[in-house]
Amino acid sequence: MLLVLPVSKADLKLATALAGHLELLGGLSRHKLLVVGTLQTKDEAAALKERLAPLFASADLFVPDSECELGWPQSANHLWARTVRHLQHSGNKDIWYWFEADNTPIREDWLDAIETEYNQAQKPFLGAVQPTRMLDRKSGEFVKVDGEHVIGTCVYPADFHNRSLLWSYVRIDDGPNVEPFDVYLRHEMRPNTAVSQLIHNNWRTKNYEIGPKGEIYCDPIDDLSVYGPVPADAAVVHGCKDGSLIEALQK
Repeated sequence: MLLVLPVSKADLKLATALAGHLELLGGLSRHKLLVVGTLQTKDEAAALKERLAPLFASADLFVPDSECELGWPQSANHLWARTVRHLQHSGNKDIWYWFEADNTPIREDWLDAIETEYNQAQKPFLGAVQPTRMLDRKSGEFVKVDGEHVIGTCVYPADFHNRSLLWSYVRIDDGPNVEPFDVYLRHEMRPNTAVSQLIHNNWRTKNYEIGPKGEIYCDPIDDLSVYGPVPADAAVVHGCKDGSLIEALQK
């Protein structure tokens, strides 16, 4: 599997902590790494690639030649879409995991286990799924629930660029109602996705603690947070925004 680690300005602190956590866990020598930087983080991204390279079978760096600093979701859409194009042009043959820096592996065999789960599921996509809550971008107010979407930090097929008709139309402009790429692609991806039992989504969470029996607790950041109990067999928790889960695991 190819682990794709995007690193924007907003990700630097979490990505650095994640790198240290991956070094402690190990167990990644069967897999490949692609660190994706921005024009503003290219030096830091290159340093992360060099730091993590000994853990993987191979490690590469990709920095798009264009920048988007319009904030979420445009900046995330830009980096993701440029990476899809890069994987297409580079002839990638590996399934790939878009591994955002707010992901935290919680067991040593996490990537092997997720690769096995993907292969056994025999679906193009593997990831966590949540109800799609549509918001008014100007007011931030909840409008309606419109089906479900696959959280974008998931496992994609090697030929994703051929399977999706919509990916190249993901918006990065500053117009109204720009949707995050995973929401925009929900009607394509959701029917073709296996819901992962190993990837747990605790979106926009903080203040992680681990109980005496290994149970994992956290707090929501705000009313937009999506979270719940972390299953005992989970391999990755997505959504910790303050690095506290890594700190708790290393105590």
